[in-house]
Amino acid sequence: MLNDEKLKEAFTNTLNGSKSAKILLKHFIDKSGCFRQGLARDERTEIYNRGYGDFGLYIRALFLQYAPETYMEIIKEGVNEYDNGSN
Repeated sequence: MLNDEKLKEAFTNTLNGSKSAKILLKHFIDKSGCFRQGLARDERTEIYNRGYGDFGLYIRALFLQYAPETYMEIIKEGVNEYDNGSN
C-alpha cells in the first residue's frame, strides 16, 4: 500500500494528467452506487452492494482529501451536463 505522501502524489498527478482521469474516477464513484438508498432483496446482494459502495466512498474521500476543488469542479460539470440534457 502507498503511504499518505505517495498516495497524494499519485492521485494529484493522475488528476493533472488529463480530463479523462477525472471523468473515469467520477464514473467509478457513480457506478459504485455509494449514494444508493434502500435495501437489496437478499442479504448477499446487500453485502456486495455495501462493499461496492464503500469503495466508491473511498475514491470520493481521496478527492475530498487531496483535490477538493477538482471534485467540486467535476460535480458542477455533471450538473451542467444534466441541465443541458446530455445525461
